[in-house]
Amino acid sequence: MKRKIVRLIASGTLIFLLSFATEATGTDWSIGGVAGYYSPNFGEINDFDERYESWDIYGVDLTFKAGTIFGITAAYDISPNSRLRGEINSFAAEANDIGYWSSGPYGEVFDIDFQLTMTSLVFSGVYRFSPEEPLSPYVGAGVGQFSTKVKLIEERRSYEYGSLEDTYTTSVSQSDTPIGFQLLGGVEYSIENFLLVTEIKYTIAKADMALFKTADLSGFSIILGALFKFF
Repeated sequence: MKRKIVRLIASGTLIFLLSFATEATGTDWSIGGVAGYYSPNFGEINDFDERYESWDIYGVDLTFKAGTIFGITAAYDISPNSRLRGEINSFAAEANDIGYWSSGPYGEVFDIDFQLTMTSLVFSGVYRFSPEEPLSPYVGAGVGQFSTKVKLIEERRSYEYGSLEDTYTTSVSQSDTPIGFQLLGGVEYSIENFLLVTEIKYTIAKADMALFKTADLSGFSIILGALFKFF
């Protein structure tokens, strides 16, 4: 949590300084926010709930699903057609379920919370096909790091002859920061000092979650964004 707060503060400070610098120097920067829908493959991590069945704990389904991704981006035009871009994006997925185990007069109930968070820092090169026009398609590619954390919180309630005997909670987490890549294409619409962006991206990255196996972050995302241009 502390690392996430420090990262957000650092990112906000960076954008503020870049904004100040662009106003002072007149350089061609664009800064703004993005949000969209991200659908990673997830991979082996979505099979983790099979372990509960192997322990005779039934009814557990811990499948992560696609969801909202949001972030901030800053871009610098090094030529009319070419642009360098940096972005920080955040994504979170959560799966909850209840599992049951029983043997004779004894039983246990497992209240399970499975969480995945990912924060990416990616730098991309972008080529714009018609920068002189208000509506310009573009393509690009980038490389960056994808800081990923998975956490499992399990509350276990033990019963004997139907009476609650004990309750306790356990928690385990794993993290990894792999290097990944992205391919992107989109269209931007320029209105005075603003850019409105629609973009499709494909991310290529996998995080080693050890106990939870591999979290495959590869997948498509559809992004909408609004950026302010400094001239």
